[in-house]
Amino acid sequence: MKDLSKSALNIIGILFAGLLLSYTGYQTFSLLLEVSGSPLIAAIGLIMFEVGMLYWWQVFRNSAEGLMQMALSFLVFIACLTFVVMATALKLGAVDAGAGVAAGQRELGACGQATGGHAGGDDGDGFVEPVLAADGRAGALGGGGHVSL
Repeated sequence: MKDLSKSALNIIGILFAGLLLSYTGYQTFSLLLEVSGSPLIAAIGLIMFEVGMLYWWQVFRNSAEGLMQMALSFLVFIACLTFVVMATALKLGAVDAGAGVAAGQRELGACGQATGGHAGGDDGDGFVEPVLAADGRAGALGGGGHVSL
């Protein structure tokens, strides 16, 4: 009876790992395809992240000889795992990549207003132009008292 339950748990574990890898692989591929617009780039990214994660875990577990090889293979495994987790989190919307950009733009705009300069903003062209400098020295760079990106 113990052998049967052990075999069943092994099979369930392998099926769960396969399902999880398929799901994260799909999420990674679809995010890379959405960002790059190229199926080739998305496939290369999938190989680098998902397959790289499996490969470097296998090297760490079975092939690494010595502490240096083990440490290096484990670090690369962690890097690939981090990329896979972040790609899945971004695709699912658990992490908002634009939140940090928007906060930085608001901070730059507030800095420009506090120093009496142009606060950046959208000039109607769809691009937000944050202020880099708002003093008289910025005019030497070609701006009229402010420098926009």
